[in-house]
Amino acid sequence: MADPEDAGPVIDAAMELVSGTYALIIDLRHNHGGSPEGVVFWCSYLLPGGGIHLNDIFHADTGETRQFWSLAPIDPDQSTQQMIAPCPASASPSCS
Repeated sequence: MADPEDAGPVIDAAMELVSGTYALIIDLRHNHGGSPEGVVFWCSYLLPGGGIHLNDIFHADTGETRQFWSLAPIDPDQSTQQMIAPCPASASPSCS
């Protein structure tokens, strides 16, 4: 998941391109992680509201925990499905 500072315009353009679809399937099976901010940005398109807790990252060197929350939805009417591998990595959903 790319940092939205770098990839935000490309992600916006891609989501605009598919905005008229009935549903969207996102294949995350080969996702190897990336920026937590990128996850927040993507979730702005995929989740039905803001303020959803996404993740906490604990920094052992400082003892601080950084929380990540979804933003207001960018396209609240888009229905999505995600495809994940049995054990995806990093920014992908966790294995159950």
